[in-house]
Amino acid sequence: MKNIRKMKQITMRLKLQWKIAIAVLIAGVACGGVLIFANADSSVSLSLTPAQSSVAQGSTSTVIHANLSGTDDEYYDVSNPANNGIASPVRLEWTISDEDYDVVKFVNPSSGGDAYLQSVSGTTNPTVYGNRAGAATITAAYHSKKFSDTGAVVYDNVLATSTAAVYVPINVNVERKRGDQTLEEADLMKEGDLITITANTCESNKLFIETSNDSSGEVKSDGVVELYYRDSSKVILKVIGGGSTIVTARTADGSGINSLTYTFTVRSEVKFKENVTNAQGHMKNFLQMLYTLLSLMLYIEQQTLILLQ
Repeated sequence: MKNIRKMKQITMRLKLQWKIAIAVLIAGVACGGVLIFANADSSVSLSLTPAQSSVAQGSTSTVIHANLSGTDDEYYDVSNPANNGIASPVRLEWTISDEDYDVVKFVNPSSGGDAYLQSVSGTTNPTVYGNRAGAATITAAYHSKKFSDTGAVVYDNVLATSTAAVYVPINVNVERKRGDQTLEEADLMKEGDLITITANTCESNKLFIETSNDSSGEVKSDGVVELYYRDSSKVILKVIGGGSTIVTARTADGSGINSLTYTFTVRSEVKFKENVTNAQGHMKNFLQMLYTLLSLMLYIEQQTLILLQ
């Protein structure tokens, strides 16, 4: 009886295994007649160097390099069978994190350098074009692919990825004006003067302004300057009080990144008004008393020198 029960259990297991095998075969036919299996023997190592780089606006760079090694059991090289099973640059695909592609773009390798793409593939050294100031992350991914007899992709598995940061440095121009008069950087500014700041920023990564006393980007409570006009690449500040403040112009994503930040100092004339007092009393009276005391000290010093002659 025990043997009969054992035989029945084995028969049931065999039936179940056959059903699974048939289901797999049907799935294979549905996928174009090719069975899809992930080969556990494939192993790819991928890294990008350098981890950070810069490209000037309007320029191109090929400094980013993919270091690729390992095996890909799905890779076949018809022209050179010796490369079969070796991880190949042909399977590298490059993308950019910048959703609007305003910061950097890839140069189309077949365009002669005057057309740009959002992604490229099949290379270890993509050509990157600097478009507008900002930061972008470039990602390289290695795809192991299997193709049907008709050339359709029936299997695509990402075996490795690596990223690198790319910066397009900010270029800032600062113009100081008093009416129609252009002021020099060293000139002491006065209330009503305007400071125009322009940069190579864009709509998706706007020019951001903060000061020593206001980091909000709105420049409403600095005390020396306030926001007068703004768009994506231009800001005008108006001098509203005396003192000194440090202005930082950067891209919206440039906080803490030197190449995306520019700073300068604004110094404005301090005016003392008769109706302005300090916490201890009348400022005007205090200054007059101080002036009298200094004058008296200077007089005593002069008389002492005369007596010593």
